[in-house]
Amino acid sequence: MLVTGKSRPVIIIGGGLAGLTTALALHRVGIPCVVFEQQEELTAVEPSAAVSLWSNASAILDRLGAGTKARMHGMPTLELEIYDVKKGTLLKKWNLLKEHLYSCSTEIIPVPRDILRQILCEQLPPDTVVFGAKFQSYVDRGSYVQVKLDNLGEINGSFLIGCDGVYSKVRKAMGFHLEPKYAGYTTWRSIVNFSDTKNYPFFIGKEYWGAGSRFGTLVVNPDRIYWYAIANAEPGQIFLRPFRPQLLKRFQGWPYLCEDLIRSSNEFDIRRYDVYNWPSLSNWTRGRVTLVGDAAHPVTPNMHQGTCMSVEDAACLAQMISKYGHESNKALELYSAARSRQAQSIVHASRIVGQWGSWQHPTALSVRNLLLTYPFIYWFWHKLLKRSNVDLQFPFSLPFTSL
Repeated sequence: MLVTGKSRPVIIIGGGLAGLTTALALHRVGIPCVVFEQQEELTAVEPSAAVSLWSNASAILDRLGAGTKARMHGMPTLELEIYDVKKGTLLKKWNLLKEHLYSCSTEIIPVPRDILRQILCEQLPPDTVVFGAKFQSYVDRGSYVQVKLDNLGEINGSFLIGCDGVYSKVRKAMGFHLEPKYAGYTTWRSIVNFSDTKNYPFFIGKEYWGAGSRFGTLVVNPDRIYWYAIANAEPGQIFLRPFRPQLLKRFQGWPYLCEDLIRSSNEFDIRRYDVYNWPSLSNWTRGRVTLVGDAAHPVTPNMHQGTCMSVEDAACLAQMISKYGHESNKALELYSAARSRQAQSIVHASRIVGQWGSWQHPTALSVRNLLLTYPFIYWFWHKLLKRSNVDLQFPFSLPFTSL
């Protein structure tokens, strides 16, 4: 495949949520693009995970025409409760509905990752996504970029966008060699078929905080609950299946609701990931190449903002290319400048929350509980989530659909 002249599309590497959202945002502003995904088919994504869409992402997905469909597969979380496991006390009740109605700043809608990916794909023109295409290298030719892919040869594009995740090959090809540092804890997560409206009432998310461990739940729909567990672990420690016995041992003595969800989970629907802190990139752009999502700013899962930040990146990038065109690198440079500071503020805030969660000493736990009850923390949190979304003035207009 070889595309030349003014018809050169934007080339996107990675067909995950970041890549598909970027493609949809570009499509909505009339910019041709093509997505290359190394997986052989769309269904290869894990079906047992949910993404948390806060209002900073939902508002953009609405303008892209995908927000309403996404919300049909999730149930809004209108209240978030944080508990101290040892004392059995409620540390904080966060009324997200009230904040959403008065400031449109916070809402959480957990949506299964595979379903959101399908929704985004359906919004794109046919043949926008090419599967089974692995990125190899690129050459910046000044006025265009030449990309080499397995089985497809060389393809010319106006820009190259790396949306290929935390271990991005595009980022490495750009000359950015980042060495992650283990954060000290690991995570498990799954979606389970479970219905218990007494203990898991609709529209309420819960987190239980213990010494070096956390357990959280979000109701996806009346019959499904998304749960995630986080626990300190030694670096390099090997966790082999089955996971359920390990989790039941680690969370023994916690509220029985946690154990019920673990027992009700299909062993092979549970996914485990070690968490890493990555060095920050102040500039995501080199020439005609830039990065979006985890490829640009890998973030720990503590604030549920990974997908949301990718959606914001995609919208900002489309805005800049629409405004400044393909003739120079200005659009990519301005995109990087506009998004990098905001993204890194979320990355650092999430890293701090992860550090709090890993504390184990009794004195440290008392300080942490005090921090979790302090109103300033939540004010700061929702200011972070609002900051960049307020400034995004889209060059296209689509109806805004609220909850």
